Amino acid sequence: MLDWGLYLTTAQPDGENERDILQHVLEFSELAEQLDYHSVWLLEHHFTRYGLCGSPLVMGSHLLGRTSRIKLGTAVSVLPLEHPLRVAESVALLDHLSSGRFIYGVGRGFFLKDFEVFGVDVKRNHELLEQFTEILIKAWTETTVSWDSELISFPEVEVLPKPYTLPHPPLYVACSSPTRTEWAARHGFPMMMDYLNSHAEKRAQTELYNEVAAEHGHDPSEISHMLSCVGFVGDRSALEGVVKDTMIWWEYEFLRASKLFEPEFRDVRSYEFYFRQRETAKLAGRWLPEHRAEELLNLNPNGSPAECIERLNEAIEGCNIGLVVMGFEALRDPGLIRESMTRFAEEVAPHVASSMPV
Repeated sequence: MLDWGLYLTTAQPDGENERDILQHVLEFSELAEQLDYHSVWLLEHHFTRYGLCGSPLVMGSHLLGRTSRIKLGTAVSVLPLEHPLRVAESVALLDHLSSGRFIYGVGRGFFLKDFEVFGVDVKRNHELLEQFTEILIKAWTETTVSWDSELISFPEVEVLPKPYTLPHPPLYVACSSPTRTEWAARHGFPMMMDYLNSHAEKRAQTELYNEVAAEHGHDPSEISHMLSCVGFVGDRSALEGVVKDTMIWWEYEFLRASKLFEPEFRDVRSYEFYFRQRETAKLAGRWLPEHRAEELLNLNPNGSPAECIERLNEAIEGCNIGLVVMGFEALRDPGLIRESMTRFAEEVAPHVASSMPV
């Protein structure tokens, strides 16, 4: 059986008010709980209107206090920007205070300015993610932990509290490239899969994960992944235009704020995959944000309930998906967002088949 989550991006498109956006996060979270969504997911961004939430742990703790059943996840927490022991303490504390309702999703981060401002070497962020994640697991599961590497060193300490959820809170990894997919598979971490990958790409990614996971002693059939989606439930002819416009803005703001394809990024190890993707898209004449927005609408669930069900069944087939997280904020209008959330929960979610092996 599939679980369903809700993305709350806190993006601030032109003309929208910070206060309204942040208040709507509270409102949509409470509605999601009323509609029996499994979880709410928060993003982390800095110095950009791409997202106003600089601390998903802070916002998440407030939302956990405002709700009683729904889970709260990070999608993602940029782990290389933090000290792993402070994160280990904070996540374990939230795990206790929420009685196990916190889910920790991690990624290495894309936005160059974040690393410049916080004094972290972006060229080492993949190594930082891997070492820091290992430190988290040790802090949560072992009596004491110490570390001594080129990247981080600290003496032996006992990290408290130990988690409420054993052996530790659920941990997901954002996986877009083969390198990150293979690393997650070696450790048996479930993946967060990208809403802009084609269905064939998602299936190939799952096959790679399954092969590597099995080689390292993990049963792939027991590991369920998360699929990210954006969309809406409603009249396509009336709503597609505003959603596409919002997604075009979102893509332009991503390029501006992340500097992902700027010269400074070209010598960053393991970003070659994203440059190759972009060069391929350029050769195909499909690299502008307008093209990305069009692809997004074609790949993701939007339109009538029947159209959403069909697209979701196509998207999750063969991908071991146990959780689908939807983002509706591209609709911009709070009333339309509430309506889409409600219709999705009542008219779409119950009719989508799980892709997990029986």
